[in-house]
Amino acid sequence: MDVTACAPYSKVVCPACSTPIRVRTDFDHFTLRKQIGEGGMSRVFLALDRTLNREAALKILNPDLSKQGERIQQFEREARITAAISHPNVVKVFSVGNDQGHFFIAMELVPGGSLDERIARTGKIGEEEVLAMAEQLALGLKAAHDAGLIHRDMKPGNILFSQEGTAKVVDFGLALMVDQEDENKEIWATPYYVPPEKLHKKPEDFRSDIYSLGASLFHALAGKPPYMADTASLEELKAIKDKPVSLELFAPDVSSETCSLIDRMMARKPNDRYKDYKELIEHIRYARQACHDAIDPAVVARRTQKAAQKSATRNAIVVTFAVALLTIVGVLTNHFVQLSKRNGDPTLPEPGEPPFQKPFAPNRGTSQKFLSAREAMFAGDFEKAREAFGQLSQAAGTKQPTLNWARFNAGLCGYFLGQARVAAVEFQQISTGPDDATSEDLEAFFSEVAAAMSSPLPVPITSGTQYSGEGTESLALLAFGLKNWEAGYFEEATEFFDRFRKADPGSADAWVNDYKGLLDKYDHDIALVRRFPRVQREPTVEQARSAVEKGGQLLKRMRSGESVRSRFGLRVTRMEKLLERLEREDDISEQARLTALREGEARRLRELRNGLAAYAPGYRFQEAIQMAREEEFTHPEIKQAAEDLLYLYEYAEEFLETLVADINKFGYTGAVERIGATPLEGEITSATRDELAIQIGTAAKSSILVSRVPASNLIKMAHGYLFKYQEMTEHHPRHEMIVVFAHVTGSKTEEDLYGKELLDDLKPFRKKWERIMNSYKEF
Repeated sequence: MDVTACAPYSKVVCPACSTPIRVRTDFDHFTLRKQIGEGGMSRVFLALDRTLNREAALKILNPDLSKQGERIQQFEREARITAAISHPNVVKVFSVGNDQGHFFIAMELVPGGSLDERIARTGKIGEEEVLAMAEQLALGLKAAHDAGLIHRDMKPGNILFSQEGTAKVVDFGLALMVDQEDENKEIWATPYYVPPEKLHKKPEDFRSDIYSLGASLFHALAGKPPYMADTASLEELKAIKDKPVSLELFAPDVSSETCSLIDRMMARKPNDRYKDYKELIEHIRYARQACHDAIDPAVVARRTQKAAQKSATRNAIVVTFAVALLTIVGVLTNHFVQLSKRNGDPTLPEPGEPPFQKPFAPNRGTSQKFLSAREAMFAGDFEKAREAFGQLSQAAGTKQPTLNWARFNAGLCGYFLGQARVAAVEFQQISTGPDDATSEDLEAFFSEVAAAMSSPLPVPITSGTQYSGEGTESLALLAFGLKNWEAGYFEEATEFFDRFRKADPGSADAWVNDYKGLLDKYDHDIALVRRFPRVQREPTVEQARSAVEKGGQLLKRMRSGESVRSRFGLRVTRMEKLLERLEREDDISEQARLTALREGEARRLRELRNGLAAYAPGYRFQEAIQMAREEEFTHPEIKQAAEDLLYLYEYAEEFLETLVADINKFGYTGAVERIGATPLEGEITSATRDELAIQIGTAAKSSILVSRVPASNLIKMAHGYLFKYQEMTEHHPRHEMIVVFAHVTGSKTEEDLYGKELLDDLKPFRKKWERIMNSYKEF
């Protein structure tokens, strides 16, 4: 085979034996053993250095790029600069070369896998482990920067680990010298981790590497990238990257110090990031120490003791203040009650109720409208409820705190309708201030909730800890859950929903419990979300097809609104596109395999056909049949042709057996020709498959081997018996045997003579015979 056009380490199918084999495995003094990585510009192989008898990683530039002088120069520059960096956190380069039209770099083999693989395997990675690798990687990038190099493609796939767990930077294929301007305006970096300045075609420096490193660490800590940039549009990427992101929202269990570190590394503007690697490394080490102290038992014990002391002091102050406050409230309440008796003020609360804590003002018309709107919401008519709450918030007579509660509930209805922007506007309108006529606690509640719900960012889980779950403030947990749900943070939303469901508002605010019934459809959908299929990194066609089917079924059952359906509908669409690509690739691969298989088996079929033809002159059909049955074919077309070939010899053998039976049944008198001898005239008294016994005259007897009788004579004898069978079920099979026997024995005249009649009369035979004749031409 000519394999010069095949890529390194290609698998091809041998046309002779149909065995898959690897080709082009030797490059210079290296032998490729297996592929261990692939990027946009090259592939990486585990290779054996035959000169030094050691394993290495061989990075081979893709064929189309190996023909581009500028790419080769870029590759050589990478190798030269990387080789000059001697640091334990940078992968070492051994040598470079060019063989078989491919440029390659031989480098240190790092067997511990990549950060990308580790994230895929374990999901989130522990904070201490991530900070340890962060320090090592920052030291490696600093060494590269000190050598005058910017990496420009930091991502989890370019972070490798040694057997001992040491993190190393690899792949400086897009690297840029510190004092060099990038003349190539193509954007090769990975969208998840590319810094904003690269998308805006602005100059890059070491701070761009800091951003990409921060995004990679973000992915490791949160278990998912900071931006889900599933788009090829540069403008969409710019818009996505221009939005601020905070690790705290994605990984609330990570310490504030580490969150601050990652957030600063990923600051949108380069000037807001670290001024140099020294400052970055100092902050990483500080975060590592803080993380260590947070879990060190001795440190925790000291902190707990101090916290207890502070708590005791604070509690004493609070108790003293509370006693004084209750005394003042008692005096004031008595004063207002007496004043009410004198003036008949209808706005005062009923005895025993705290001032201004009811969810609506005591105006009876306003109260009835509020309750009616809330009943519509509980009944699932969110559009009607939102409109009613909106009318209340616009009415001039609506007082506080009913006004804010109307806006609050209108915002909830917006989320129930899947209208996140409308809901945000409702929460933005919640007013707080000295003229609100609400208690300080309720004012703080509205202020905090309005700020969280108006923010473009999801609500972190930690925001829920400040609400005790008692009274009306537990409704904040419901609001936070709805916002996160619509933003696509389903697990975080479920956490808020669970806290709200467990909240006990107390008998005074028992009406809050009515809101819990609105969560049923979210409980239903979160179970579906958790069962939603995740496709493996390199799925098979069957796995992808199963994921599409299961995802589509789950999608139809979702009930919580357009947000979850659109998000998971998009995921199903992506899986469908993946399935289409895999099926195309599978079809191409299968077609290539079948083509090679067809060529190889067609050659074997021709050899078999020639071998069987050698048995025809002596009518050794049984041997031919045995030979044909021993051959196996798998290609559908060749297999059919082989079955047709076997049919010919089986029918030729059956022709002889049927002729012998007819001779013995009906007898035969006449001339019997002999090959190479004069014919015998007489009566055949008995016949076997191999021999005919003939009575010549009244006394002479003789015998003739069937193999010595010409095929044309046997055909003539058989045709004479044909008309003794008038039933088509017997007539046609005998006629078919005559044609097949004539074909196998090369009796062309008889084949044409008797075949034409049968082809005209019998359509199934005509179809079969055309297929057999075509197979001779094609194979």
